[in-house]
Amino acid sequence: MPVSPRPTALNALAAATYVNYVFTATATLTDGLSSAFVSGKTVTFVYQGQTRTGATDGSGLAAATFGAGPSSGTYNYTAAFAADATYVASSDNANTVTVQERPTTLTAPPVTIYANEVFTASGTLTDDADGSGVSGKTISFVYAGQTRTGATIASGLAVATFDAGSSSGSYNYTAQFAGDATYGASSDLANAVTVQQRPTTVLAVTMPGVYANEVWTATATLRDTRLANAGVAGKTISFVYQGVTKTAGTDGSGVAVMTYNANASSGTYGYTASFAGDGTYTSASDAGKTVTVTPRPTNVVAVSAANVYTLSVWTATATLRDSLNTNTLGGKPISFVYQGTTRGGTTDGSGVATATF
Repeated sequence: MPVSPRPTALNALAAATYVNYVFTATATLTDGLSSAFVSGKTVTFVYQGQTRTGATDGSGLAAATFGAGPSSGTYNYTAAFAADATYVASSDNANTVTVQERPTTLTAPPVTIYANEVFTASGTLTDDADGSGVSGKTISFVYAGQTRTGATIASGLAVATFDAGSSSGSYNYTAQFAGDATYGASSDLANAVTVQQRPTTVLAVTMPGVYANEVWTATATLRDTRLANAGVAGKTISFVYQGVTKTAGTDGSGVAVMTYNANASSGTYGYTASFAGDGTYTSASDAGKTVTVTPRPTNVVAVSAANVYTLSVWTATATLRDSLNTNTLGGKPISFVYQGTTRGGTTDGSGVATATF
């Protein structure tokens, strides 16, 4: 009586994995008559042109591992039992392998920068599956309507530079990875850019010798301390002297000047120079400068007296003038001394004073 091989059934399972990961293809071999598991048989698996074999265990299960490959998508693997003297061949040729993009995380840090300076936006792209950096990928950065791109290095870091702009405040930049066949897209859209005002100093000039009632010039220089103390042009400096406030703009060297009339009384007086600050620069002031007002120089010219008789009265005459402008000075006391006798006189509107002896 002829004896026929027993029929078999081979059932493989679908698999899912990430790009460049290893997955396990599995198939269960059973007896087609009794549904019992068939052990110790070789099952051949084929995926993407690669062939692997596995032996069925006590549960009829055979397995083989494959590399998923570098591209995401849906693929197929086959499983086949080749038959032997006891069992008929069987196969399962439609078994999907879903290869998913590797998930990523893109992390960008906050930035603090001064106005009008360049800052570096950065982002690190990480493979979530194994925690490693992803290299050779393009990251797009956007700040203030400008877009820059940078390629990730071995650590997953990409960078791009931007001009912070001239106005202080809180801003934001974004970092995005578009994804590709291997890696999933990711982004970090909330990354603060804190733009600080540029620090400044104001340096006023001490005025050591100003004559009373003369015009003098207050001078102050506004400097950017972040830029080697370079002068800051086009800014308003406020000067205050004796309660009078005046303003002047800085020139190309950061220098502002303003004129004042000195006090009529000699002495040392203070003045201040200050910058109120704006969106780009911090405020600054110099309140420690002085103006030393000195008395105006004068000269007295007396007139020689001639043809004076003995025992007669004569008149001594002198004229008082301002040495700086030669104007005569009225209302000033003049002391005359003759033969040990002192007489006083007051200058009139022409600066002339007299005394009799």
